[in-house]
Amino acid sequence: LQELKDKAQQLKESGNTKFKQQCYSESIGDYTEALSICPLCYKKERAIMYSNRAAAHVYLVRAISVDVLNNYNTIQVTKLTEFS
Repeated sequence: LQELKDKAQQLKESGNTKFKQQCYSESIGDYTEALSICPLCYKKERAIMYSNRAAAHVYLVRAISVDVLNNYNTIQVTKLTEFS
């Protein structure tokens, strides 16, 4: 069990690194893989992994939303200048 926990912790740390680099999709993948191998008896560690994965989802959605809004604003400015 300890070996699985250690591997899961390595994946969590990899996810943390990717999160800090704003690679949210990749960090979600690492957290998900970590959860898939971390034994259920390590409840605290698993709770942290779930929390980290949830945070990565929030930041990913936020990044996508900002991208969409920026694209929308660019389109609106382009339309305005075309009619000026």
